Amino acid sequence: MIHIIDDDSMVRETIVDIIESTQFDCLSFESGEHYLDYMNSPDYQNPIVVVSDVKMLGINGYDLTLRIRERHPFQKIVLISGESTGEFKLSAEAELCHYLFKPFNPGRLIDTLNTLASCGASHQEGKSNYPKQCHHEKHRSCPLHCEK
Repeated sequence: MIHIIDDDSMVRETIVDIIESTQFDCLSFESGEHYLDYMNSPDYQNPIVVVSDVKMLGINGYDLTLRIRERHPFQKIVLISGESTGEFKLSAEAELCHYLFKPFNPGRLIDTLNTLASCGASHQEGKSNYPKQCHHEKHRSCPLHCEK
């Protein structure tokens, strides 16, 4: 299951269509607030990946990332933005598994989701810690790394 959060209905529906063309199921939400309400509901299903827009009315994608991390510290999160530089990218960088810029190639999104699903599966198969360096994105530190 992939969770999509974007306040632009056209973008949100396009992302849902892309994801539903693969083996993944998804749920979509029109705002960070709606997603947080869902996280607190008895119907909540833990996703493989959360994909959120950065700039949204109400809570932005970075603040949403921090709120998700409070409850689910090992959640894989991808932020999407139309801006390639700026405060959101710089602030969010350390907390994210991936950052995609609009417009993005649908294949890049699918590759990213497949990579994160593989990462999660490998850790469910007995590895207790996420590594300091991401095995899938060699240039990135793993935001889920923890010392035991």
